[in-house]
Amino acid sequence: MTIKKEPTLLNKPFQLLLLTAVSFFTLEVVVMYLIYFLNLRLSVAGELLLDAVLLTSTGTIVLYYSLFRPMRLHINERKKAEDALIYAFKELNQIFQTSADGMRVIDREFNTIKVNKTFLSIVGAKEDDITGKKCYEIFPGPQCHTANCPMNRILKGEKRIEYESDKIGHGNKKITCIITATPLHNNKGEIIGIVEDFKDITLRKQIEDELHKTKERYKRIVDDIPDFICRYKPDTTITFVNEAYAKYFNTAPEKLVGTSFLNLIPSDFHEVIKNSIRSLNKDNPIVTMEHEVFSPDGLIRWQRWRDRALFDNNGDILEIQSIGQDITEQKHSEEEIKSLKKKIEFVLGATKTGLDIIDSGYIIRYIDPEWQKIYGDYNGKKCYEYFMNSNEICPDCGLKKAFETKSTVVTEKVLKKEGNRSVQVTSIPFQENNSEWLVAQVYVDITERKKMEEERLKMQKLESIGILAGGIAHDFNNILTAILGNISYIKLFTEPDSDIYQPLIMAEEASHRARALTQMLMTFSKGGEPVKKAFNVSKLLRDSARLVLSGSRVRCGFMIKDESLYIEADEGQINQVFNNLIINAMQSMPDGGTVKISAENVTIPQDEKLPLNEGKYVKINIYDEGDGISPENLTRIFDPYFTTRKKGSGLGLTIAYHIIQRHKGYIKVESEQGKGSTFTVYLPASEPKMVVMDQKENLYCPVGKGRILLMDDEDILKDFVCRLLRKVGYEVDTVSDGAEAIEIYKAAKESGKPYDILILDLTVPGGMGGKEAIRNILDFDPEAKAIVSSGYSDDPVMSNYAEHGFKGVVMKPYSIEELTNAIAKIISEAP
Repeated sequence: MTIKKEPTLLNKPFQLLLLTAVSFFTLEVVVMYLIYFLNLRLSVAGELLLDAVLLTSTGTIVLYYSLFRPMRLHINERKKAEDALIYAFKELNQIFQTSADGMRVIDREFNTIKVNKTFLSIVGAKEDDITGKKCYEIFPGPQCHTANCPMNRILKGEKRIEYESDKIGHGNKKITCIITATPLHNNKGEIIGIVEDFKDITLRKQIEDELHKTKERYKRIVDDIPDFICRYKPDTTITFVNEAYAKYFNTAPEKLVGTSFLNLIPSDFHEVIKNSIRSLNKDNPIVTMEHEVFSPDGLIRWQRWRDRALFDNNGDILEIQSIGQDITEQKHSEEEIKSLKKKIEFVLGATKTGLDIIDSGYIIRYIDPEWQKIYGDYNGKKCYEYFMNSNEICPDCGLKKAFETKSTVVTEKVLKKEGNRSVQVTSIPFQENNSEWLVAQVYVDITERKKMEEERLKMQKLESIGILAGGIAHDFNNILTAILGNISYIKLFTEPDSDIYQPLIMAEEASHRARALTQMLMTFSKGGEPVKKAFNVSKLLRDSARLVLSGSRVRCGFMIKDESLYIEADEGQINQVFNNLIINAMQSMPDGGTVKISAENVTIPQDEKLPLNEGKYVKINIYDEGDGISPENLTRIFDPYFTTRKKGSGLGLTIAYHIIQRHKGYIKVESEQGKGSTFTVYLPASEPKMVVMDQKENLYCPVGKGRILLMDDEDILKDFVCRLLRKVGYEVDTVSDGAEAIEIYKAAKESGKPYDILILDLTVPGGMGGKEAIRNILDFDPEAKAIVSSGYSDDPVMSNYAEHGFKGVVMKPYSIEELTNAIAKIISEAP
């Protein structure tokens, strides 16, 4: 019997391979049985056995056909098909067994036909315990026995089902898997079973659960943190914000995510923030910045942020995580502190107050920043090294005593490095944190106070002399008036070619020099004031220098750029100051040299370290090239009668000092031995004005006529003046004080014989003076004419006599010519 060979099967080996693969799982048991049966029972071996197996696998050729089929037909072709099938079988079996996923094959009755090693591992069972059992018995899940059972759904026609399910494994162990179910078909396309793929994700789920829990914990922590937390991209787009951030801006977190945080910040800070982001790199992953923000209440507030960049493997920034705080109150506090610090620094500067803190080893712990500018870095230095440039503790150290007594100690120091600045040091001990004792030293500048004390001492000395000098000068002027007047009187009766005329001239000149001396003494008079008028000081300086230095070996150099140097002062007194200063400079250079004189207009500000009021001044410097003044003599240079020269009187500089004080100016001296001295004078400046200067009258004695009432308390002067005036034609009556003058003048006027002129002494000791007398007389006779006379040439009444009702003035001591010319001038001006 001949068996017809199936052309489709034998001619197409690859198709045979595919068919075998499809039927592999369902026919494996049958095939194994056939091999066993044919080999043992029928003694069929070799190619006949393989043919039988192949034919059985395809299900298209009856087994017994192959047993009787010719064995030599197309051997090569069958051999190739056999090899391909064997290879495919091995490959598929290997894939099945080595799959990382668990695999199970069940039939339509839910019986387990085949499982792989991974499945056994997941379930925790042996293959013999599983094969042949129902799927829901071996690895049950919540879908079993429900309408949602994947097996039922596959049998009803669904092609693929993938789902996650919790399964119960060996020992009731919960196992979570992702299961993929697909139908298994035969060669007719009929579903003969189901193939399940199990991916064990139990560990992953545990990790995910832990991650979820961690994420929730993190979120709770982040949301509970009062600080603002956000993440953003390098382009400033927000990717995350915590509750505190969202609440701060009164906006839901989801509305902030995806927007740029620059929208919340004033534009002034945008570029700064962008530059800060650009600066981030792996070497510098963190930056801190402060900026303003717009708050929901419409106010501008401040925030501080600490940004950390997160990088990818290429070093590019993925995100930036930032933590921030509201520092508005801190900023306000800082501003208040800055303002307070400025105020403190201003007060310290204005009051010239310093502060330092010293430990028991005399090491400086803190020092006023202003002093650091002067003395430099203090770290590790001891106070006496720092301030005094010394290697030993100061002899009168208040710091040492403060540490010993634990009580406040007040001392005084002179800071040489600051130009011998005097300070009062208050050393206050205190204990830091109940342990180490420290001392805070408060330094108060007392330089001005010390100067004022020195000035007060000088003034006291001068005032004591002034009281004496004023009385002496007044009496001396009265005597000089008599002497000078009598000399003038004798000259009237002496011919110029007489032998006694020249001695009379010399005696008259001596009297004038004596009058100049009384002028100097009057400067010290307690009640005297300068007779001021406006004048240009530059001309006076030049004239004084030429006069003093004439004929000496000392030259004068002027450095006066501005000739418009006006002051309002007593020209005679200021000239006396210049003379004394230039004489002093000349005497300091006995072998010759140069006196340099400079003058300029200056403005003294309010905070200038000079005992002067704020305003405009003329500053005069007189510099010599002498030997200078020693430090011990420098403080006594203006003291009365102090001199280092044999011919000196010791009054020149004292007088200069007193005159400058009377003019509300200031004089000081700077000197260094071997390098000369500089005297500096400050005098209040005046606006340029036209000044009418008194013209000297011709020195002759005019003859006159009229009635004169003379009031003076000095009998010798009254006798002299009365005799003199009668000699030149006047009728003269005399009285001793103002009250008597008023009475006599009034009686004469009422009798019809009024006086043409009154000559009134300004000051009468113990009686009424001329100022009060003329005021009373003018009350009942406004046409009264009076001349005021006084030895106090610097009294304001003498310079402003017209304001007090007088028509003229004569200074004691005066000559006959001066008096008669003054009388004649007033009479000639009468209507």
